[in-house]
Amino acid sequence: MMSIKNTQRFLSASHFKGLVFFAAAALSSAARAQSVVNADGSFVFMDNYLQSSLPAADFSKTIIAAERVVGNLQALGSNKFLIPSLVPNDIETLGAVIEKKSGYFYTQERWSFEDANATGTFDCARFNQQRTPTLIRLKAKFPKTFRGLHLKDEPSFALLAQLGSMARCVRAVPELRNLELFLNLLPLATTHSGLANHVNLGYQRPDELGLDCSTGDIVNPRLIDDHVAYYNSYARKAMELIQPTYLAFDFYTVGQQYLPRCQGAAGKILSLNSRVIAGAAQTSGNATPISYLQNFCGVTDATCAQAAQLKWSSDIAMVNGIKDFAYFASHNFFDGGYFYGLFDIWNNPTGLYREAAEWNQTTESIRNVLSDKTFVHSVLPSLGLGNGNVVSNLNAFVSPLEAQFSAGEFHGRDGYWYVLITPNAPAISGQWTRVELAGRYGSVEMFRWGQFLEVGRNSNVADVWFVDNQAVLFRVK
Repeated sequence: MMSIKNTQRFLSASHFKGLVFFAAAALSSAARAQSVVNADGSFVFMDNYLQSSLPAADFSKTIIAAERVVGNLQALGSNKFLIPSLVPNDIETLGAVIEKKSGYFYTQERWSFEDANATGTFDCARFNQQRTPTLIRLKAKFPKTFRGLHLKDEPSFALLAQLGSMARCVRAVPELRNLELFLNLLPLATTHSGLANHVNLGYQRPDELGLDCSTGDIVNPRLIDDHVAYYNSYARKAMELIQPTYLAFDFYTVGQQYLPRCQGAAGKILSLNSRVIAGAAQTSGNATPISYLQNFCGVTDATCAQAAQLKWSSDIAMVNGIKDFAYFASHNFFDGGYFYGLFDIWNNPTGLYREAAEWNQTTESIRNVLSDKTFVHSVLPSLGLGNGNVVSNLNAFVSPLEAQFSAGEFHGRDGYWYVLITPNAPAISGQWTRVELAGRYGSVEMFRWGQFLEVGRNSNVADVWFVDNQAVLFRVK
């Protein structure tokens, strides 16, 4: 984890328009052919790593511990487990519990990759000697439950070719050729040298990306345009060379140089990061695009990600084409400092678990509605994308006047257009906007209390009120 998974970045309205439209056009055409149903549940990054005098969390040596952790994670909507590096016996203990509970697991392959890539050129023969026999045994023992490999996390541009060699090596083994591959990339805000070869890894400040901290306005278009273009080439090269089943990113907005101080910049960077990942995933290989949730917090941090921030970040991701989410991290860990996760080292849920549970409870219904809908288009006025297939004016009238919103348009097999709208910055209750539609629709229905309620007939407007910092979903036909 790039020191707790680091990075961020973004673009501009006029200059940004060109780069946004390349993603918009490609994303729209590819997305129409893809619809991903998340019936298997979301991912969770399981970690028990502590470099300290304290023991690592034990959730893989005993069935009781494993059942407790897996059960609690499934209560968060997770059913796909990115398990840590474990000895074979521990993998089998944890795997047996996941199998019993009808889940799926993906083995951590960072160390096997680094061993086979020690010379800088991936050695397939060494990988087949050192690792392949274990993977074959796991697949034979758990034919449905062992679903795939979790590739080296946050690889640099320089490592993509070697990871591509690893992917081809694995797929050449008959018993392993159908394994899924999960790849998490560095986030957009990462320094250029960090993206290139892991030198000077870290988040860039908004001003280093050409953005105003509080408003998110683009003050240096060339800075943001050049960086986004490079990040886009990084994401698309990863898809081309590795062809993963899942393409993820991890931009953590709370803390670092962003929330709560730089709300405008955080929203724009998150929007762009989501668009690039979704565009690369869907146009270059039909992978599922995924965003990590921030479920960790330093013990000395003044602010931790609460449910409101989790809801806002997942809403921004969804209106830009992200289809699924992953929790990070399952347990307290040490990475240059102590960090809280969803569980302590004794497998007790922490306060962050309760925030994640609230996020899951309050967003699950909308995520379920959209899970089998086809993402088509984003409406992002702040980036120069002011209208879509359904929305002609997202901000016809807003309250308060400084409020800004983004929307994602989805199409269902039922013939309805679905529109998800969210504030660009974490909001408070009471904001509202009048949305002008591209035409008159026979029925306008708002999603409230788990069902769609008709609020207009033969109408070309939709009045959208925001309550409890939640995105609003409506549909028209």
